[in-house]
Amino acid sequence: LGGFTGQLMTLSGLAFGSIMAAFGLLATFGTKIVFSYLVGRWILSKSSQTDSDNYWAHFGALALGAFLFELVRIVPVLGWLFAAIVAIIGIGAFFFVLKDKFNNRNSAVTPA
Repeated sequence: LGGFTGQLMTLSGLAFGSIMAAFGLLATFGTKIVFSYLVGRWILSKSSQTDSDNYWAHFGALALGAFLFELVRIVPVLGWLFAAIVAIIGIGAFFFVLKDKFNNRNSAVTPA
């Protein structure tokens, strides 16, 4: 095992680094995208009676949410606090999506 230790440490370090990079990208960009889309969709559903299954309605919801997020993010002290809250809410939303996906896959009924 002595000669294999270097390769094992290299591979495990690369795997850990890849996982940390993916989580960092998720926490940095993914949470803001999810939060912005949900807020924009909520505002558009309250303000207009347009078809929400339209591609442009989804794009508009994301654009509106991202604009409002950046507008609040500009405020000096409130901005970083708001960004931290958005990251926590977004990571929780990803957790619930993955939890539902795994529960639906494992609970599939197999015929007897």
